[in-house]
Amino acid sequence: MEDIQKKEDLLRIILENNYDKVDFINYCISLKENGDDLNNWDYEELKYEVNKFIHLEIGKEGRKKIEKQKEIERQKEIEKLKEEEKELFEDDDENESAKENLIKKKCSLDEHVDVDAIYFCQECKINMCNKCHKVHSGLLKNHHVITLEQNIKNVFTGLCPKPNHAMELEYFCKTHNQLCCVSCIAKVKADGKGQHKDCDIYLLTQIKNEKMKNFSENAKTLKKLYETLEDTIKKFKSINGNLNEKKDKLKQDIQNIFTKIRNELNNREDELYKKIDEKFDELFVNEKFIKKVEKFPNLVKIYLEKGNIKDIEWKDEKNLKKLIHDCINIEKTIRKLKFLNNKIKNYESSPNKEFIFAPSNNNLESVY
Repeated sequence: MEDIQKKEDLLRIILENNYDKVDFINYCISLKENGDDLNNWDYEELKYEVNKFIHLEIGKEGRKKIEKQKEIERQKEIEKLKEEEKELFEDDDENESAKENLIKKKCSLDEHVDVDAIYFCQECKINMCNKCHKVHSGLLKNHHVITLEQNIKNVFTGLCPKPNHAMELEYFCKTHNQLCCVSCIAKVKADGKGQHKDCDIYLLTQIKNEKMKNFSENAKTLKKLYETLEDTIKKFKSINGNLNEKKDKLKQDIQNIFTKIRNELNNREDELYKKIDEKFDELFVNEKFIKKVEKFPNLVKIYLEKGNIKDIEWKDEKNLKKLIHDCINIEKTIRKLKFLNNKIKNYESSPNKEFIFAPSNNNLESVY
């Protein structure tokens, strides 16, 4: 008995620290295979082995598995809460919708089919105009009649709130702990009917004693919960406020990141435009060069006039310096014009060159 208790305590320590029980059992088996008998250890020795296990790599791997498993369990719990919320509060929405429709009903009497109903009898399950209500009240004074114009959200009509059912609630679904009508338990599940066909169904008389037995205790529980309801609502509002702050902060963080990304992209875009200009300018000419070329005709005309100098003028040493200067300029102009012609000839004789943008290496590449 003592050995069993030691093992249970040992496993409890392991599990409380979120370590993998399977890994630890494998570890213990390896100890036994080495001749260490787990049954002969005292509690301190067991604790020592626990600490030893924690610092082993197998323990670390076990923690990873536990964390992963815990995350899976958390997701399952969230899904479970969502399903429970849907189950608990879906009926409230359906009942509210059904009762709102009830307010819009016409009088149930055929002769008054175009007259708006003002009252509803819970026992007779009929809508009544003012005239019918007077007759009904005189004959059936003990019936529970409600005014349709009042807030009837918490008034039990005895009719199924499900869309297109509007039938008496005569059955109890123990699976979902709710009242059902004939349409709810129909054998064929279609057209909004038969939702409870596979559930544990009872007649109301069959469930009466169980519900009656639990009624008093449930009322006490409800009273206790009601006493803390205001605090619960405040906590919900506080939690919601905190979540909204976190949500806004997260959105702001994302906005900041994408703003930075957009700025970086814009800067990179400008860099690429600049590089495109540089590449094309290197290939041939740019606007600045064109402006220079456009001045050439006038310069050439001037130098052509100077080219008509007669030989006799070269004999005058006073003009020699100026004449040599003009000669140099004419030679340079000739070279420039030949350069222009060669540049065009070279461009026209070269294969077509195209440029592409290769995002993989963020660079411009020329393709011949």
